Amino acid sequence: MFQSKRFLYAALLFMVCASASFAQHREITFPLNGEVSSLFTQIIFTEDNQLGFAIVFGKEPTAIKLYSFSVAEGKVIDEADFASEFAPATDSFGLLIAPRLHSQKHTLAVWGQDSTKAQKIMLFSYDQSGHLQKLWAKSFPRAPFFELIDSAAAFNADASRIYYMFIDTEGQQNLALLDSSTGDTLSTMPLPADDYGMAVFFNDVRHQAVALSGTIAYVFTSTNDRLEMDYQIDSALGARGGGGQSISQNGRFLIAYGGFTRENPPNTKSIYVTYDFDKRIAQEFLFSGQFAAIGQNMAFHRATDKLLAPLPIKVKEFDESLKLILSGSRLSDILTLDAEGTIKRVSTVELPEHSDSETLANRTYPVNNTQVSASGALGLVSSGNGHVFSFDTQTGEIVNDEKFDTRMYQIYLLESRGLLAYVKGDNKLYLAEITTAPIISSVKLKKKNLTIRGANYLAGVKVKINGVEVINGERNPINPGREIVLPLGRKDLPPTQELRIEVTNRDGLISKPFVIKP
Repeated sequence: MFQSKRFLYAALLFMVCASASFAQHREITFPLNGEVSSLFTQIIFTEDNQLGFAIVFGKEPTAIKLYSFSVAEGKVIDEADFASEFAPATDSFGLLIAPRLHSQKHTLAVWGQDSTKAQKIMLFSYDQSGHLQKLWAKSFPRAPFFELIDSAAAFNADASRIYYMFIDTEGQQNLALLDSSTGDTLSTMPLPADDYGMAVFFNDVRHQAVALSGTIAYVFTSTNDRLEMDYQIDSALGARGGGGQSISQNGRFLIAYGGFTRENPPNTKSIYVTYDFDKRIAQEFLFSGQFAAIGQNMAFHRATDKLLAPLPIKVKEFDESLKLILSGSRLSDILTLDAEGTIKRVSTVELPEHSDSETLANRTYPVNNTQVSASGALGLVSSGNGHVFSFDTQTGEIVNDEKFDTRMYQIYLLESRGLLAYVKGDNKLYLAEITTAPIISSVKLKKKNLTIRGANYLAGVKVKINGVEVINGERNPINPGREIVLPLGRKDLPPTQELRIEVTNRDGLISKPFVIKP
């Protein structure tokens, strides 16, 4: 059984090398000479993708800054210096400063631990142009150990309150209710954890905070001024720790990743848990395979209840303990949540061993993550060698393979702007054009058929010629995401008329028209 998040996170500091040509991109360079962290969510964007916020760690251990930037203009707007608040210890693995954003209220929360292991949370406001204003900073006790908590804070619906989880000097997990306007602590409550892991969410549907402490979910009443327990959901399951992912769109379920266990070698079992707020029960689901996931690199699409999970970790037994092999894999799971809270494996995405003209193998490492389109029909996963693979979330089929750079870590899909943002271990954010719609790159008309080549052709794709849908067109089973064959030849089409060809995916996205003349 995987026993500690800290052990896993501390093992993730490594670099991935690559080569070959890459796509055109723009760069936003942050003035601090250092690195935009490639671990976890330390870049965040507003809902309209107009603005972004990045935490940059300098080469000097005391240099840490928060930057705001304009996505449209591709430039830094403002900065805040964290050196006095969050200077990391030189003898520790590092420091997590995890941001959380409330776009409607233009509010940004940031938290982490300083060199003394004291826990802190800060609140900033920002205007429409991205200028920052520090509102307050709040300190909590020194924790007896270093803990990385990606989901330690959550806003309520109107951002007037913040729920913040912290560890006291005895190692006890606690939840604090803070006033967003002043930073004052309105209420605190100890949460006896049954194991590692902590996270807090706000259920917008039921107007309740939900804290995950170990594998126990604590649900609070909707009062704004004090913490008052409504009920708790106990879990006597095999999961070790509550890596909370999201609350479902209907507000009924909390989805959590419980780590992994090693049983019946060579199998690794990834553990997922759902907490049902109607029945007040927890359910556990195990999926066997050779590789395991990392909770922070998953993407949950609330509208379709799909969870995309890269599988970069191999687990081996070593001296009666587990040894993590971080050499990456080519696999990602597509999971779905049904109406009764059951998590099922829809399919597994498998990257090709190599891409065309590429010497380095395609691998997803612990620094790589997945993203999902607005419709939930298309998923994206980054590979350490600078490729991004698009896949059909219904079938797991690879539908596109684009080379963006020589090296690639975390990716961020800014779909409304047609951009992919990514980091690769320096002080820059890279922006490259991308589309989640079908792409037509060429059309070949033969005597008996017409072949459309391109990318992003999903199951259920449709083709129109001059506005009329073509019946019996099929994707090529050998390369379904990138080739469609229609049973129409030269003899079936007007010889003097231009043909306007369009491809439409099942989510309604349409390709740019491609015009040919027979």
